[in-house]
Amino acid sequence: MSDKGEIVAQLRAVGEVADAELNLAETALLLAALDRPDASLTGYRAHLAALTEDTAALARGQDTPGGRAAALATVLFDRHGYSGDAETYDDMQNANLIRVIDRRKGLPVALGILLLHAARTQGWRMQGLNFPGHFLLRLEHAGERLVLDPFRRARQLDAGDLRQLLKQMTGTEAELSPEHFRPVGNRDILLRLQNNITSRALQSGDNERAMDRDMMTAMAEMLDAAGCKDIRTHGSNNPPGHCIHEMGGARMSRTPTDGVLNKWNQAWDVKNLFITDGACMASS
Repeated sequence: MSDKGEIVAQLRAVGEVADAELNLAETALLLAALDRPDASLTGYRAHLAALTEDTAALARGQDTPGGRAAALATVLFDRHGYSGDAETYDDMQNANLIRVIDRRKGLPVALGILLLHAARTQGWRMQGLNFPGHFLLRLEHAGERLVLDPFRRARQLDAGDLRQLLKQMTGTEAELSPEHFRPVGNRDILLRLQNNITSRALQSGDNERAMDRDMMTAMAEMLDAAGCKDIRTHGSNNPPGHCIHEMGGARMSRTPTDGVLNKWNQAWDVKNLFITDGACMASS
């Protein structure tokens, strides 16, 4: 079990780390733990270590991108039983790394984070790409590059596959451009993961959670555009009344017939009762 305050403190510490040095899978676990503070991360960290060890054992001597991609696919999808969740794609659990590990299925970006972890802990060069609507990976070695689809067992995609996928995601008029193959940073990948939770919260009617995450994202983007540094976001998702004041429930008035409290916030009908929150005000 993790204390939510401890999780937040660890995430704040992550904010001090340079993007390239950020532990992507560990940070994704911490973000997942915000929604599941009762979960112990020990077993999940051990699972990430197992992915590293299994990949190292299977990929020993593999010196081509194709061989390395095959090793990653065997470890994640065959040995550990992961798959893309095509049946319940919009389930919010597919973007929470804790639940992805529990259920062994998830969205492209969540599975991509696991593949990135397994590859990077071998010292391999793998990055996420700025492809719209469907998270893709690029594995590089010895001047050769492969684009992989984490949702489909790390399948290698050629130019025709990518063009078809782009049109499927954004419309029949779309065409491939260099921007679609631009590498994205670790924080961009995490933001993409969190945005999936926001959109699925809206779809499921969980508007409070969706608003909370959207406000954090929008504020971070505005501060970044303004040139601010060391930007940190922190969601609360607290129950109503925890950090706000409901107004007007016990209005102040000049006479007992017009309200509940006198000018001292003292109840007209109960002389030893004083109200100290915002209930005396008609509005904020």
